[in-house]
Amino acid sequence: MKKSLSLFTILCLFSCAFLSSCGGDDDNEEVDETVKFQKIQEETFQSYKSEIIGTWKPYQVWQSTATKDAGWYPISDIYWDVIYYKFNSDGTGEEENKYKGKKTFTYEIYKNPDYIKYPTFYAPVLMKITYSSELYNNYVVDFGTKGLRLITSILKRVEAPSSGGNAAVVYKKE
Repeated sequence: MKKSLSLFTILCLFSCAFLSSCGGDDDNEEVDETVKFQKIQEETFQSYKSEIIGTWKPYQVWQSTATKDAGWYPISDIYWDVIYYKFNSDGTGEEENKYKGKKTFTYEIYKNPDYIKYPTFYAPVLMKITYSSELYNNYVVDFGTKGLRLITSILKRVEAPSSGGNAAVVYKKE
């Protein structure tokens, strides 16, 4: 009886030690993932801060109609009212619109706090543009393979071009 009790005690201790040591790996993996996404976010943030500087003109638009297959088309083929965005290195800028004229603004590129928690859902970097009239827009900034997309997104994520509006327009740097 004593032998089986001792064997049972050793078995329990071994099980506890084994189970508690396995739990630590999950914590380490979670920390590793967090560090990985923090690094991606920081690199994206630094890159976008310098990459945005300059003048951006509408280049292509995502379009799908009864007469055209879904895809990117030259912007001149459709109506689009923004003539250009100009971003200066001091956080100021200018937008020219065909119908509303020129507007000045300030902008701020910042890290999306939701990205670290849910990196597959949220964009790592956002931009806030505040016009002199105190109106502002929050954008998801996306430098894809074609150029710059400024996406108005309540969800703070990169939207598909088919969602329309700014998500459907690519700007090219002059």
